[in-house]
Amino acid sequence: DAKQTVQGYVSAWKKEGVTDALCGNVGCLPFCFSHGLVPHGDFGLNVFNPAAREEFLAKGMKDLTLSFELNGAQLRDLTTQRTGIIVYGRLPFMIFRNCLKKTHGRDETIADRMGKEFLLSCAFGCRNELWNAHPLWLADKPIGQLGFHRFLFTDETSEQIVAILAAYQRGDPPDSGMTRGRF
Repeated sequence: DAKQTVQGYVSAWKKEGVTDALCGNVGCLPFCFSHGLVPHGDFGLNVFNPAAREEFLAKGMKDLTLSFELNGAQLRDLTTQRTGIIVYGRLPFMIFRNCLKKTHGRDETIADRMGKEFLLSCAFGCRNELWNAHPLWLADKPIGQLGFHRFLFTDETSEQIVAILAAYQRGDPPDSGMTRGRF
């Protein structure tokens, strides 16, 4: 039973000291509150305007990751100390309800007609997520006064993470391809 599995995971995580949870939909809030977890709003909430921002904060989200579909001007209208954006990482393209790895024997990437390889990862419930071929990179872009910057690591090694964080602090571009999202 999936509910028992999730509750088992939460119990184990809480024993290890986990106190917070990332919520990708509003349905996560009651679960977080009933399990004593502090909810943080993920990009899946698609916070795109001040009304949505204020509603989610009023419902109990500690902070919010704003939609990565915002452009610079829209982002500046939403920034507060309780909002942030993804400034680095592969952005998700789609979620497959059927496990492609299990049913079709797919590798960990899918190539498009131009030869770009898109990461395919497993998600909870035997689903797959397809991620952009290149990571978002905003180190050199004026973003505004956000409360936090989020780095979304998917398949990077610990050595790559250290190098990415150092390059980000210096404002250097990544070693390989990148995307700018809406910037």
